[in-house]
Amino acid sequence: MSDLVTQSNKSKTKPFIKFFLIYGLLNMAISIMWGAYNNYFPIILQGGNANYVSTSDVQVAGFGLSAFVTGLIMSIDNLFAALFLPIFGAWGDKSTKRRELGFAFGIICVLAFISLPLIASAIPSAKSGKTAELAPLLVVAIVVVFLMMFSDAVGGQFRSGYQFNMVPKEHQSKMASYSTTLGGLGFLFATFVASMLYHINKGIPFYIGGGVMLLVLILFITITPPETKKNQRILEERERGEHKKFNPFHTIAETFRLITKDEKICIVLVFAAKILANFGLYGIQTYGSSYLYTNLGFAPNIAMIVTGVYFIGYMLMAIPIGIIADKINKPILFAVGSGALIIGAIGMLFFAHTLPTVCAFILCIGMAASILDVMTIPYIMSFAPETGTNTGTLFSVTLMVIVCVSLVSVPLLGAVIDSVGNYSSLFFAMIITAALSLIPIALLFRFSKRLKKPEATQAIEE
Repeated sequence: MSDLVTQSNKSKTKPFIKFFLIYGLLNMAISIMWGAYNNYFPIILQGGNANYVSTSDVQVAGFGLSAFVTGLIMSIDNLFAALFLPIFGAWGDKSTKRRELGFAFGIICVLAFISLPLIASAIPSAKSGKTAELAPLLVVAIVVVFLMMFSDAVGGQFRSGYQFNMVPKEHQSKMASYSTTLGGLGFLFATFVASMLYHINKGIPFYIGGGVMLLVLILFITITPPETKKNQRILEERERGEHKKFNPFHTIAETFRLITKDEKICIVLVFAAKILANFGLYGIQTYGSSYLYTNLGFAPNIAMIVTGVYFIGYMLMAIPIGIIADKINKPILFAVGSGALIIGAIGMLFFAHTLPTVCAFILCIGMAASILDVMTIPYIMSFAPETGTNTGTLFSVTLMVIVCVSLVSVPLLGAVIDSVGNYSSLFFAMIITAALSLIPIALLFRFSKRLKKPEATQAIEE
């Protein structure tokens, strides 16, 4: 039986190209959406604050919030990841409608997302920064962000759990590289279009992102097939009277029971390396546009162009890493990624004073982030049990652990920014935490060599 499993795993790439493209297009749409959100929304939240003054000719009316409060609002998505993703991941694993649920929640997310610029346009210039007077409108904005983040967290988990179940493990790094490349291409196109049209209507970046996501969701639901094997297994379990009452904690426990001790150690070390490497990066993704807007005096549309350069670097590394990730020692690639983050952060602190130099070091940071992102999830998903009914659970727990640190890092970095009065602390944080990530990476070298599957697990897979 194990020979048959081995032979079936040696599948050709061609039958799964459709899933690669759909996963990539979904990432493209999400990249456009969060690119607009992360670049423009923090400026809207902080606009009008006495401590948030830019030398740019473009002044943005906003709610006048501090960097700390802005960080709390921008971390709502990670709050959902921490609280709900494992539960919804387990729900998806026990559902025969994961694809359909991913589509439905995606539509809700799009509707909430495109309403954000409409809320921002309702801020009168005369009241910019007067938080107390804008409190009712701010509450509406937070509620919409809450709805958007919740629907994205749930729908994105359903869609990704579906994709990782439909594509064999030996092709999942390739799928991640397709995802990163198409995401980068889409983001670059939308970035430069949006930056050129920003002065015409500040909502254009949001409308582009929402429109692209809507089209991709329609494509996702119309051309992808149901999870036939997984769904048949679930229906058979129901007929036998098993799992009548859904218990997500039982599903989570079952998933990790099927993973060996050495595999669990490696998963924890990958988590630690990824979290430490990304600690400062989360701050740059949230406050990067604010740094460019205040410290360097770049207009918001120019700041978004710089973000586009980040995605050029992100995209350039995606395909090479996707090709070699399964062929060489992954801890080596993790070390390269962390080292590149350190170089990029040092460059931004001490050498980036003009647009060309900023773009050069942002390119380096984007390439480093791509190395870490392309490898991490497929690496952890390679430890998923072969039952087919645990992929969503492991995927959602992975996301929960990875983004949970943002609940601490983004508000913490916001508080530091408020106390020191500028955004340079972002890059000091990246240097320190990326250097610390080299410790679990070194341990990963050791434990990844000890991976062995016990006979009990092999019997379950067969």
